[in-house]
Amino acid sequence: MEPMYVLSFQLFALYVIAFIGFFCAKKQLLPTGSENILSNLLLYVTLPCLIINSLNIPFSYAQAFTAFTMLILSVYYLIMAIVLSRFLNKKLNKVADRNGVFQNLLIFGNQGFIGMAIISALFGADALFIATVFNLIYFLLIWSYAIMIMTPNDTARPPFTTFLKNPGFLATFTGFVLFIVPFQIPSLIASPIQMLGDMTIPLSMLVIGVSLSSITADQLRSLIREPLLYLTVMLRNLILPGILFIPLFFLSIFPQELLVIALLLAAMPCAHTITIYAIKYGGDTNFSSTVVLLSTFMTIITIPALYFLTTFL
Repeated sequence: MEPMYVLSFQLFALYVIAFIGFFCAKKQLLPTGSENILSNLLLYVTLPCLIINSLNIPFSYAQAFTAFTMLILSVYYLIMAIVLSRFLNKKLNKVADRNGVFQNLLIFGNQGFIGMAIISALFGADALFIATVFNLIYFLLIWSYAIMIMTPNDTARPPFTTFLKNPGFLATFTGFVLFIVPFQIPSLIASPIQMLGDMTIPLSMLVIGVSLSSITADQLRSLIREPLLYLTVMLRNLILPGILFIPLFFLSIFPQELLVIALLLAAMPCAHTITIYAIKYGGDTNFSSTVVLLSTFMTIITIPALYFLTTFL
């Protein structure tokens, strides 16, 4: 039960930081606009530094095998999630401006922020290499496919080249190059990169707290009786990750620790980025923000539950 205690303790610590962000935003210690500023700092500075630092390690065939395995698991999960989200959208969603929002909420979890924080807390800093590889295709798709299904009208989409410029993908690609070639970043440069990267986890939780503070009581009241709200959260946090990964534990094809990390990353709460897309490209913003709120809170229960389940597999 010790790993469960560690996970529960670390989750509690992370959400304390999120609550501090929520409190600071409500009290205007972090004024209006802080969320965008902190998010940009996180997305364009500290997260790329965390990714590059986690991949700035000597090449080994064991690590290369791990990377290849995680890429397979990531591609498998994302393809299946896309297929299932399209099917479920046709069956469950009856509101037109929720089509892209609903599908994206099912496909994309908060793997880059909360995901990295939880994996680091539970498995140690060395596991960030594994998480980073798993997130490679995710970073590419959330800046391409996610926007594509939010913008049925092609003229509203940004040029394809902008998808390849997203900082998460670029940092991961750069890190892979550093991992493969016989070269490591000199310590004079690597040290500040590591220091900036270490800011990512607490900063990401502050951003989550600040973003949750913007959801109003009226929004909650208008959606609290919406059955699709709860079903979306259950699908994202438990059902889809469970049905796609738990059967793999019985096949004895993949190392168990890699499967556990992949399962937990796939079970992260809905990505806040989808709400930003709903605002920018048109979509049910209230539904998206409320699902993100509930999904994030439910992680306190669903992540330990899934991790506990894996101890029996």
